[in-house]
Amino acid sequence: MTKTPASLRRFNFPTPDEFRKWLADHVAAASGSVSGLSIRAGLSQNTLAQVLKSEGDINLGTARALENLFAPVLEGVENV
Repeated sequence: MTKTPASLRRFNFPTPDEFRKWLADHVAAASGSVSGLSIRAGLSQNTLAQVLKSEGDINLGTARALENLFAPVLEGVENV
């Protein structure tokens, strides 16, 4: 039996609600306004606020941009 390459293994994506909770926790710990954080993520000013209050699905590109915003904190490099 051959082993599946890591690049082909299944991702463990969070549900939209799980991502929203993760995001809300990181936003609460970050300094700065929600609109300012949204702009720093390369998104429009209101995108982060809309993601936090929405109950629908989250666009994968938006989720990735927001995750990248907090990557330095997750890696212990710097504060957002």
